[in-house]
Amino acid sequence: MSQGGSSSHSGNVPPGISESYDDGDRFTNSPPPGLVRVTEPVATSDQEYKKEQEVQTRVISDMSLFSDIVEYFDTGVDLDGNHIVLNLECTLCHENRLEVPPAVSPRVHPEEATSLEPMVVLPCGHFFGAWCLRQWVRPDPTGELFLDNCPLCRFPVKYPECGHNILIQPYYANTPRHHQLPLTIPEEGVIPNFCAACRIRWVQFVAKQVAETLYPQDIPQSAYYNKERSGPRDYSHRRNLLRTGFLNIFMRTEREFSHW
Repeated sequence: MSQGGSSSHSGNVPPGISESYDDGDRFTNSPPPGLVRVTEPVATSDQEYKKEQEVQTRVISDMSLFSDIVEYFDTGVDLDGNHIVLNLECTLCHENRLEVPPAVSPRVHPEEATSLEPMVVLPCGHFFGAWCLRQWVRPDPTGELFLDNCPLCRFPVKYPECGHNILIQPYYANTPRHHQLPLTIPEEGVIPNFCAACRIRWVQFVAKQVAETLYPQDIPQSAYYNKERSGPRDYSHRRNLLRTGFLNIFMRTEREFSHW
């Protein structure tokens, strides 16, 4: 092949391919090696593009159980990769929109953001607007929320054995759930038989009985064999340590699992 003929094809040879491999037609009007065009690119219409965008975003507005929406709070996406938007309203008034975490919150005007109602989640898993729920609660001098039953399912909001009400607090959307809201019953949540105050009193009673059984307080000084190591004062100190130890164990285990 002449020098002039060789140069006529060199411009079509992809980088890294020897010109001797080019027969003049091999790379003419062809994609580079390794690239195969199956179909010609087709422009997407505005309508199709908007439809694809709608498929990628799921707007949820008809949920009433916290367990059905909490899985989206951290990531804001479902298992299919769709972006989740929670457009929820209070199921009591059916008017006020509820505040949800930023990852799943719909876009709102700054002036509308102040009108979003904080959410209150009950042990049964139903959630309501905090402002509306106050109309259902019993008056309490402390200002805290105490409710006898869920307005939807009538689930008792009380501890089974002592009968004291479970304290209900607003769920703050910008705070991690772990620090403020226990698992609900549909999430295998736990409601102890007794409230925390009753459990503490029981632990204190048991600790006192154990301490006085192990270290009696009615033993005279003369009855101790080793008066340098044991005596009424020593036993009093040991009883205090034992009672404190029981309470410390109780408080530590309280923080080890989710419960109301």
